[in-house]
Amino acid sequence: MMKATHQWIDSYVGSGLAAPEIAQRLTLAGTEVEKSEPAGADTCFTLEVTSNRVDCLGVLGLARELAATLGREARLPDVSYAVSTTDASSAASVTIE
Repeated sequence: MMKATHQWIDSYVGSGLAAPEIAQRLTLAGTEVEKSEPAGADTCFTLEVTSNRVDCLGVLGLARELAATLGREARLPDVSYAVSTTDASSAASVTIE
């Protein structure tokens, strides 16, 4: 069982669908939305993820699943990073006593 919000999932898909429609699509795709409840200005889904669908145990997996039901691709977050040229020992030190 896991929880994720409507806006969080859809931020990677951009479907513009309402929470009940997203819940229905995920459920029909095999990731059952057991409960939807208000969470501020958003909706929180409680999802039952079966043991054979570990790819849906995270928000990105749920977004990919939703995108697949819509015939589009999920927009993955930018995970690029800058490589530092500063030696780590100048930022921190460890003393073993």
